[in-house]
Amino acid sequence: MPTIGSVTNSPIRPGDSLELNTRNWLTRGDKGGQVSVLQQMLAKAGFDPGGVDGDFGPKTQSAVRRFQAARGLQVDGVVGPQTMAALNGSHFTPAPRPGPTTITPPSVTPPANNAELRQRMLQIAQGEIGTTERTNSNDGAVLKYPNYFGRHSEAYCSDFVSWVSTQAGQPMNQAYVPTVKHDLIASGRWKGKQNPQPGDLVLFDWNHDGQPDHIGLVKSVNANGTITTIEGNTGGPNGREGVWEKTRTYDTILGFGNPS
Repeated sequence: MPTIGSVTNSPIRPGDSLELNTRNWLTRGDKGGQVSVLQQMLAKAGFDPGGVDGDFGPKTQSAVRRFQAARGLQVDGVVGPQTMAALNGSHFTPAPRPGPTTITPPSVTPPANNAELRQRMLQIAQGEIGTTERTNSNDGAVLKYPNYFGRHSEAYCSDFVSWVSTQAGQPMNQAYVPTVKHDLIASGRWKGKQNPQPGDLVLFDWNHDGQPDHIGLVKSVNANGTITTIEGNTGGPNGREGVWEKTRTYDTILGFGNPS
């Protein structure tokens, strides 16, 4: 595997592109000319890294994560081969910004209480299992989730949860998982890893860096210490990406949130 952090402090010239070789990835803590070029490219693509200073700090990492989410890449904050290729392809091209979208909530009676909302959300999510991508590129039938909110092809795990919640009578419109966590904390609905219940939102941290990378819904809390979930933008049988039921262990979970 390539090493991470081998960065040289080379001069930057107008029009420089970010080059990746088999030894150089870019990640938080790196410094140098290549980080400066990365920051320039992120800014030109519409993802503010907090300035161009050659220091891969938390603001640059956040910009990388936002770029990865918008391009349907694994959201890990690390600039590896796929992210590098996407950045080079989008050099000096602003990220698409959809115009104002009027979302008409479905005509459903609002849930009487939190328990009814949870039941509705799980019933709706269960009915979506098996909705798959066409070419494992955030395309095909799964586009119904971001398209509902006026967005296009993207990493859609949060779009899926937002769509389910909205269909159940609890409007939600979030495409970026860290924003979901922020909203859960701000509204007093963030539970951490305590007391998971069916119908909870469940946020995952694949890299154990304290940042949410993925989201789904809790279907059941199991006696063997695992959680059964329903998730969008996840791998299923025969390698098909889409909406699937999964069994997860607590070591991958960042925390849970009440749906309302």
